Amino acid sequence: MAVSDRHFWAPAPPAVPDADIASAATEVRVRLFGALAPAGLPQPVVLRLAPPATVASVLASLGRVLGPERVTDLADTHGRKRRTCRLFVDGRAVDEVETTLVPGARRTDIEIIVLAGIEGG
Repeated sequence: MAVSDRHFWAPAPPAVPDADIASAATEVRVRLFGALAPAGLPQPVVLRLAPPATVASVLASLGRVLGPERVTDLADTHGRKRRTCRLFVDGRAVDEVETTLVPGARRTDIEIIVLAGIEGG
């Protein structure tokens, strides 16, 4: 916090121009498997997220693409990942939606599947 001219609050940082946000965005390629992949949806679904992107922000963006009813298969109303949902970020299993994607990565690959009852779901 800067103190100058008897003001306790530092001036707000300058707004980042949209072009800078676009250039700093992470491209997230989401591959959906099983019942999550509706017919006719191009695979992978490509999202562009401003940093710091998290698995939760990927799910929120995916909800805007697929519709909120599909995302309920992935996370509960509190945003916690469902037990039947498997998420892999760059090939590694992730259980927490608060997981931050690799900062500065230009591209991240995510695979998502919802297990059916016969598969242990």
